[in-house]
Amino acid sequence: MEDPKSNNNRVWKHINNAQLVRYLLMFALAWAIAQVLAYFATVIVIFIFAAILAFLLNYPVKFISRFIPRSIAVLVVFLLALLVIGGLTATLGIAVIAQAQQLLAQAPQLLDWMIAQLQSIQSFMENQNIKVDLSTFEGQLREQALSAISIGLTTLQKVLFNLLDIILVGVITPFPL
Repeated sequence: MEDPKSNNNRVWKHINNAQLVRYLLMFALAWAIAQVLAYFATVIVIFIFAAILAFLLNYPVKFISRFIPRSIAVLVVFLLALLVIGGLTATLGIAVIAQAQQLLAQAPQLLDWMIAQLQSIQSFMENQNIKVDLSTFEGQLREQALSAISIGLTTLQKVLFNLLDIILVGVITPFPL
């Protein structure tokens, strides 16, 4: 059986300085490319979505351009697509907002119900001569509810921030058509 150290030494004997420098430069190049892509990730994603949307809208534009001039066909298809996407977004947005309002309206009642359940469990345990203090759970429950509300508000902030990206996609999409 071969010694692992001798096998490792054989590998290092075959690698010379030029190969080592080449591997290090390839690693540095890959790292630099990853950094550049990470820096421009938002812009790349915006242009990719705009290109995909333009590609999908090109088929109806070709069909309609047989009957009317291409520039008018592009305008009609793009405005129709905006209308459909805007209508779907508004419909889903109104439904999500209504559900969020109902959740926020019922959250205090749910929290009070959960605390009452904890108190009933604690009284049952005391009747059974089991000493358990569930008041710490009550504090944690309140903290988790506040944490959930803050996460929801953070998510809403991110959605509104990404609205700018959606607008940019809509502005860039008609140019390749």
